[in-house]
Amino acid sequence: MTDSTMPKRQDARAIRSRHAMRSALLKLMAAGPFDAITGSQIAQAAGVGYSTFFRHYADVPAVLSDVVAMLTDEFTREMMPFWTSGRPEEAARVLIAAVEQRREAIRALLSAAGSSRYELSRQIIDRLSSQPDLSAQDVPHRLALRVSVAATIEVLDWWICEEPDRNAAEIAEWLRKVVLAPLAGGGWATAEPAAEVRQPDAVGCHPFSSARP
Repeated sequence: MTDSTMPKRQDARAIRSRHAMRSALLKLMAAGPFDAITGSQIAQAAGVGYSTFFRHYADVPAVLSDVVAMLTDEFTREMMPFWTSGRPEEAARVLIAAVEQRREAIRALLSAAGSSRYELSRQIIDRLSSQPDLSAQDVPHRLALRVSVAATIEVLDWWICEEPDRNAAEIAEWLRKVVLAPLAGGGWATAEPAAEVRQPDAVGCHPFSSARP
């Protein structure tokens, strides 16, 4: 192995290790409370050494932050071209399609967030703060991000945890109406009243936390 190829192979190995540990955390979050997960468990589930865990992360919350950053970046790449070109309907459709592909990961993330929903929102907002400001003219960028991120999380939680049988096209339309249209200055859309009020699952995505924000 030459000196020039060694760093590349080490970088590839580091990328694989981080990916394996993020995936392991998501699986562990789906199986039990986040607060009970240890670095040792993540390392074992990821198939890496315990020392490798600390080579990349200071603690378990740092892995969670990495997961949030990864998913935020992934979803932003999917929807931003449509959002910046003034096509909120397509932006909503693409975002919901991406979420549907990662449904179990999002379910695990919502479960882990529990009563710490504010911290989850803050991490996403910080990640998105460098994106172009496309909110209504008289709405401060940071405020628009706070409201839209919190509302999007609630839409996803409602869908995945309480109304999992609703199709992606319907959820995308609701996301457009309650989040993207007001954000872009289009005002609140009026929806037809629901024919039936369905009671949410008592457990939903939060079996390990009794507190819901």
